Amino acid sequence: MGFLNAPLLWGLAAISLPILIHLLNRRRFNVVRWAAMDFLLEAQRENRRRVRLEHLLVLFLRCLALALLALLLARPAVSERGLGFLPGVSEPIERIVILDDSGSMAYRSGRGTSFDRARRLTERLVNDLTSQRPRDYLTVLRASKPEAAELRLATPTGDDAERFLSRLKEAEPGSGTLDLPRVLESALGTEPSKAPGKAVLYVITDLRHRDWIGETGELPKRIAAAIRESGRAGEGALRVLVVDVGGQGTRNLGVVGLEPVEKLAMAGLPFEVAVTAKNYGSEPVYEVPVTLETRDGRIPLAPLASIEPGGVASVRHRTTFLEPGAQALSVSVGEDALPLDDSRHLALEVTEQLRALLIDGEREEGPLGSEAALLRLALAPPGDLLSGVEPSVVLAEDAAAEELAGYDLVILCNVARWPVERQEELERFVRRGGGLAIFLGDKVEREAYERVLWREGQGLLPVQLGDPLEAQQEDQRPSLAPPADDHPLVKVFRGERNPFLTRVRASRWLSISSEGEPILRLTDPARTPYLVEKTFGKGRVVLFNTTADNAWSNLPKNVGWPVVVQELARLLAPSATRGRQLRCGEPLVRPFDQARDRRRAQVRVPGEERLRDLYASQPPSADEPGGDERGAAAPEEADEGRLELRLRDTSQAGVYELRMTSLRGDPRSELFAVNVDPSEGDLTRALPKQVQSGLEGIVIQFTSAGEEISLLSVTDGTRTELWRTLLYALVAVLLLEQVAAWWAAHH
Repeated sequence: MGFLNAPLLWGLAAISLPILIHLLNRRRFNVVRWAAMDFLLEAQRENRRRVRLEHLLVLFLRCLALALLALLLARPAVSERGLGFLPGVSEPIERIVILDDSGSMAYRSGRGTSFDRARRLTERLVNDLTSQRPRDYLTVLRASKPEAAELRLATPTGDDAERFLSRLKEAEPGSGTLDLPRVLESALGTEPSKAPGKAVLYVITDLRHRDWIGETGELPKRIAAAIRESGRAGEGALRVLVVDVGGQGTRNLGVVGLEPVEKLAMAGLPFEVAVTAKNYGSEPVYEVPVTLETRDGRIPLAPLASIEPGGVASVRHRTTFLEPGAQALSVSVGEDALPLDDSRHLALEVTEQLRALLIDGEREEGPLGSEAALLRLALAPPGDLLSGVEPSVVLAEDAAAEELAGYDLVILCNVARWPVERQEELERFVRRGGGLAIFLGDKVEREAYERVLWREGQGLLPVQLGDPLEAQQEDQRPSLAPPADDHPLVKVFRGERNPFLTRVRASRWLSISSEGEPILRLTDPARTPYLVEKTFGKGRVVLFNTTADNAWSNLPKNVGWPVVVQELARLLAPSATRGRQLRCGEPLVRPFDQARDRRRAQVRVPGEERLRDLYASQPPSADEPGGDERGAAAPEEADEGRLELRLRDTSQAGVYELRMTSLRGDPRSELFAVNVDPSEGDLTRALPKQVQSGLEGIVIQFTSAGEEISLLSVTDGTRTELWRTLLYALVAVLLLEQVAAWWAAHH
């Protein structure tokens, strides 16, 4: 029992006033005998006992009214245990529980993990509500799946709550991160007509700096905005309790990177990867063992000698894939208190050779007469040394029969125009990771290029093409300016005195109306861009302001030409890991070709024995369930009739295997690597003062989770006020006093 305004308890002394007045009225007076009063005195003696009881009752009610008034002003706060029968105390409220099941909750310290402590607190809360507040409503959400509430406005004594407790015993933390503003939107989004007037929100978390403060310190403002926008931020409408169940230690070593050093992975050729580990602890670590796992077994790598607190260390390794196809690599370090980030995975597609489609816009006779002849020769030179590129040359008028999806890169050589009806197909090819190179020439129709490929800067063309320019005299022909950037395409031209720069001479070129991203320029007065690059979706486009033959320049005759062409193929080729690297929680999306495959596919999820079925369907829009910003098709990608395979649940880190079957019954598999966010291993704690200072007026209560703590007692046990009950009692007593006083006076 406590009082919020304890000094006002002195008001209880006012109880003495009615008693004092009563005693003063009983003072003795001089007795004067009067014969006429004998009859009245006789009647008084007969009713004296009843009248005295009536006066005492009025006195008691007046004293009680003053006592209730004093207690009402002192605002007593008592435990609700045993007081549920009082009016104003037992009004049902909503209990909302957000259970943080992010990857960091798997950190082990003391008796189990942080999630184990959160599970025990949640179980006790449900049991306490069952015995003490059975009329309350219970809402429970796991942070990894806020849209699918475990419970929504359920009663603690109902079957739903019992089934939830059964599921909670088997629950484990996932591999994702905590997006608290997003979770709050789902937790507090109950329709006002269905939710009770008051609510208590319990957030059971490890209170990490990353989840509550963020890198820029803006998270508290976003948290406050989510609470305010829910409409429950009014006075007394919502109470928020943050329960810290995080472990005391922060020692953790995590693998934060498993990256390919080279873009392409080709069968029979060495493939190099870089492994990076970070020390999130406060003490240095030494001789960290590193193990690489491939399809053929486990390979111990060179140990990391030492990593200072907050520092990183890397080791590289070269491996060779003997066969083309889907491959996966996994790397791990020694296990510690947070096993979640002790490993990392890489999925890639090993190719036998790159498939290049060369579209020739000019028909010429002879072995080197065509526009793409020198280009094809540079891509696949004769001899025993394999370049890894398989070029296919088709004329522009025959290109309509070619399926772009069957190639890794497309090169247009003096093509007059690209068909309007195939514009979306070419853009989709590049956006999904394919490469496109464009060589100009006399046949190029600039208006068609501007209409189909430029599209006011929104299309594939890196720059807007201008008027043709020509240097008649040989001594006026510009050469190449030294490249400013260290780009792989121009590494053969690096250096101010590089002889290759002056040996290349341009006789014709087009003026460029916009800059774009120039890689190489001419030495003409306008410093016209000669090579221009543009990123388009996941792919890349490179424009050559010259021809692929010797018509506009002598570049194809230069000894550096084969190097440029080979680097061009590798630059434009899709990465071996394209579309195969995902973060936990990011949907696995695979475009579906209904002309090639059956609509039913299967996926193997790490840790699960049974395969899950997937069916090709239309991609969701951003407004549909499951069509959030991370998973919905981009507006420029979404086209009617396009199908895809989509797995929304990727909460478990590891290698996912997608199994598909062609219409002819031929099976094939693709691998996808799902990794935890590297920052999930940072266990730095957030201070309650830091969080509260950024909440912009939203008040949150913080508490640390002890083994015997009861969340219900923290929020309700010592803070339930009885003012409403006392007010009801005061009104009732005053009414009774009036009736009793009238009755006593009447008699």
